[in-house]
Amino acid sequence: MHWVDFDDFAFWRLDVADVYFVGGFGAMDWLTVSGYEAARPDPLADAAPGIIEHMNRDHADALVLYARMLGGLAAQAAEMVAVDRLGFKLRVRAADGLHGCRIAFPREAASAEQCRAVLIEMLADLRSRPR
Repeated sequence: MHWVDFDDFAFWRLDVADVYFVGGFGAMDWLTVSGYEAARPDPLADAAPGIIEHMNRDHADALVLYARMLGGLAAQAAEMVAVDRLGFKLRVRAADGLHGCRIAFPREAASAEQCRAVLIEMLADLRSRPR
């Protein structure tokens, strides 16, 4: 750690008093300090890139169905752009342009295997509904 001796280097301790989360356009809010301190990484964080890649490569038809029936969009195409333990986000192409929509899981998915099972259950339910 040769950089510790640099004149412009210092260790700091922060006592968190307020937390304002900004997660992107329209995704921002105040958090409680206790909520921030108790936060843990999403259990799908490491698996998410693989889940997204697999869904976009092999299940484009399912993503369109999710967008149409759960997102309420007249989707021509849909791409999964994010997934976490509570659901996933789609970028949807429709006749009137691009849209984003968040689809909630019916229950928490704490592993890649649970995420797969929930996605399959959701798709089976959608396919069984009259259209």
